[in-house]
Amino acid sequence: MNSRVEKVIELLDLGLDDARVIGIWGMGGIGKTTITRAVYDYISSQFDSFSFIENVREVSKRSGLKTLQEQLISEILMERDLKVGNIGVGLSMIKNRVCCKKVLIVLDDVDESVELERLIGKCHWFGFGSRIIITTRDKHLLFEYGVRHVYEAEELSKVEAIELFNSKAFNTDQHKEGYGELLDRVVEYAKGVPLALKVLGSFLCGRNKGEWESALNRLKEIPGKVVGEVLRISYDALDWNEKEIFLDIACFFKGKDKNDLTKILDSCGFNPGVGINVLVEKSLITISDNKLLMHDLIQKLGWEIVHQESPKEPGKRSRLWLFEDVYRALMDNAGTQAVEGIVVEYNGFGGENPECFVPKQLMLSPKAFANMKNLRFLKIFCTHLYEGLEYLPNSLRFVDWCGYPLKYMPLTFQPEYLVELNLTYSRIEQLWKGTVLLDKLRVLNLSFSAYLKKSPDFTRFPNLERLILEGCVNLVNLHESLGVLKRLVCLNLKDCKNLRSLPSGIHLESLEILIVSRCSKLENILESFGHMNCLSELYLDGTSIKELPHSIERFTNLALINLRDCRNLRSLPNNISQLKALKTLILSGCSKLEKLPEGLGLLSCLKELRADWTAIRQTPSSIVLLKSLETLSFQGCKRSTCNSWSSSILSLFFPQRGEKYMALKLPALSGFESLTNLNLRDCYLKSIPTDICRLSSLQSLGLSGNDFDSLPGSFNQLSKLVYLSVTGCKMLRELPELSPSVSTVNACNCESLTTISSPAKFKNIDGFWFTNCFKLAENKHNILTDTLLSNQFQGSYGRRRKSLNIIFPGSEIPKWFTHQNATGHSVSIKLPRNWYNKKFLGFSVCAAIGLMDDILLKIGIQVKIGESLRHYHPYISCVMKYETLWVGYISRHFLDLNQLEVDRMNEGGIEFVAHFIRQDDLDIADGCMGYKYDDKLNLMHPGVKKCGARLVYEDDDEVENVIATSKRRRDVPTGHPNTKKLRPLML
Repeated sequence: MNSRVEKVIELLDLGLDDARVIGIWGMGGIGKTTITRAVYDYISSQFDSFSFIENVREVSKRSGLKTLQEQLISEILMERDLKVGNIGVGLSMIKNRVCCKKVLIVLDDVDESVELERLIGKCHWFGFGSRIIITTRDKHLLFEYGVRHVYEAEELSKVEAIELFNSKAFNTDQHKEGYGELLDRVVEYAKGVPLALKVLGSFLCGRNKGEWESALNRLKEIPGKVVGEVLRISYDALDWNEKEIFLDIACFFKGKDKNDLTKILDSCGFNPGVGINVLVEKSLITISDNKLLMHDLIQKLGWEIVHQESPKEPGKRSRLWLFEDVYRALMDNAGTQAVEGIVVEYNGFGGENPECFVPKQLMLSPKAFANMKNLRFLKIFCTHLYEGLEYLPNSLRFVDWCGYPLKYMPLTFQPEYLVELNLTYSRIEQLWKGTVLLDKLRVLNLSFSAYLKKSPDFTRFPNLERLILEGCVNLVNLHESLGVLKRLVCLNLKDCKNLRSLPSGIHLESLEILIVSRCSKLENILESFGHMNCLSELYLDGTSIKELPHSIERFTNLALINLRDCRNLRSLPNNISQLKALKTLILSGCSKLEKLPEGLGLLSCLKELRADWTAIRQTPSSIVLLKSLETLSFQGCKRSTCNSWSSSILSLFFPQRGEKYMALKLPALSGFESLTNLNLRDCYLKSIPTDICRLSSLQSLGLSGNDFDSLPGSFNQLSKLVYLSVTGCKMLRELPELSPSVSTVNACNCESLTTISSPAKFKNIDGFWFTNCFKLAENKHNILTDTLLSNQFQGSYGRRRKSLNIIFPGSEIPKWFTHQNATGHSVSIKLPRNWYNKKFLGFSVCAAIGLMDDILLKIGIQVKIGESLRHYHPYISCVMKYETLWVGYISRHFLDLNQLEVDRMNEGGIEFVAHFIRQDDLDIADGCMGYKYDDKLNLMHPGVKKCGARLVYEDDDEVENVIATSKRRRDVPTGHPNTKKLRPLML
């Protein structure tokens, strides 16, 4: 294995700064995932973020690509449970929010190109040094996506095969004496396939020679089916308990949390603690992140075993998971006592009612389940029950019926063994009309059941661990017995907008997560609760609470408090300082909150404090003691001095006489030694304190919308600063010298800005945005000099560069651009045959834009190569009030040319067409992979007055060679400036 890992790492070439995709290709069971996991574990620490997406093929079919996008984005951005609205939005987030990071991404078991398009888009989207590994059985898929570096997973050598087999059969790297000949036969039969060796070794472990001989003779009788027969032998050797667990996992619960499944299987009378361990020991399943995983070849064995129970009559099989089989069994009342499980997956619904997404629904009779006396698992969705439902089997342990269409559960349904009940998006009004005792129920999920009016009597579910009532908009109150749930770990009441009160005297001693977000009619929430020593996450955002009670100090394990948009909240208690475990405090949008408690600095573990758009004008002096703080945000913290009714009305009609604000008073900043993100946008700041330059860890600084006229001269001491925003600072006159680490500066609408210090020192620019800074155009020392442009492509910065977006006032294309069109929105370059060599890095392009209407536009370039089109849309949108120049860079990586396209360019050259896309069309462009589909984009050219372009190479000599060749071929356009006076571009 080590040699294979080394080959993959060599292929990754981690020493290079490019972003690279490699493929690992081979048959099922050959060890692709094992090799990839070993590589991932070995190198992941070298990346800013990393994500291993397992079983892409299977999960995308079962839960949809949006689910995988959410996992990828959450892991890369390290934001828990991040959700995206749709696949297009998810793709846009991957493109725009991940682009600045050096990431390691593994997509395991990919079988369709759409999976790659929706999960990683294009390789050039990712930061310098990023690596993406794709495992697949389809080599053509890799070539189709343009993966040029492919490792073919090889069969194990005889020595490696013996070593792997011995580790499973003898728990050592040496075999027992007398087993040499049998060992040779095993290795010969397994053909170097790791899965076969592991499973066979696990099966033969501890068995005598006679049993080995018997197993090998059986395998010899069926040549050519190496893996399948090995797996079948292992399955046949399991006892009844283990076989049942194996088939349940194969048919229904692959990927399920081990703890959750253990409870369900335990209620079935199995022994899951022992059974699951045996399956792991036999190499039939694995456990990762507490999820039960199974190789798809092993899963297919389970499917085939069940199918053979009754090949022609699905209703006589023990387990049904294909929609067609379920349809036949239920529509004709053909189910029998043999059926133990029906699980039909639905492909996500993006948080919307699934009725809108289901192409074919079941129409069931009242007695559809009448013959299924042994049914343990039921997962279906959106069925029609026009005549009601008379019967559900009391044998059920797990029910997931999304879109359940009736008001109540059947009166006869008394499932004493039920562990989990999910009725999301149901029409249920009351769970049961009568009474039922479910002392084994652990999970009750009625989320988005808009007709639910009454919660059940919780004394009937005394062992409940998770209660989810999110989106039950007609639920007015909870049953007074809620407090009996001593084992409840999670209570989710989010968006129960008509919930008016909670029962009093609730002592949920095991509760860890309490979510009452946007329960807008709840006020005195925490007063209902007694001691909750385990509570770690408290979500009160969007509620009507006016203050946090002093009893908050009892929740000593709280790590997160979310009070976002609690618009009636006026104060926080001083004893909040007793919450020593608190790491995240979110107060943004609490518009009546005027001050923070004095003891805030005692929160020694606090890492994130967000208080945007509050009435806070001054921070407590103790805030400087927050040594662990990494994110501090006070955006929009400015308090109006016009509090009277007449002043407010006056400001509507006479803005110049309208509201005046008091600026946020900043604390001493030098104490925040761990601070990486500081947001002080729109705080009416008249000046920036000099000690801001002592924030040695600061990476992102937002100062937009303030009234200061200068920044401290020692700003270049912020040695780790990457992003600076001073947008809309209309009094700012000069931008001081910045640290070389800065890659993005956003200074749009700085109307007084006249000077940028040392522009030639900027060598690492990705974004340099100065839209509507019209006084810069009046400055004879224009910020965009030939020196500044050439600096962007010198040395290591040039070789690593993937993007460049500079936007600034002006109307003339800089002479640095060797090909220019002074009268239109496009520019063409005819190319010599030697232009596309190893030193070629890309094209830099420029557009001069005239006055535009006040429309939010996104700048773009259409690249024409013969009939082929690509669209380059940098991540910047703006309203342009003055004449503007935009400079971009289209890298070789982005172009991703094949030989046919290079040949076409040799003959016909390349054309760049500058255009705009309205912001309204932006999501459409991103959602449809707008790089190739012109018919989806509403391109606009008016306003683009001039264009320029330039080839980018690694060194002077190569540029000279290309220019000289171009002259010899007389391909230089008439608008071309005198190239002899230009200094060639260096990289």
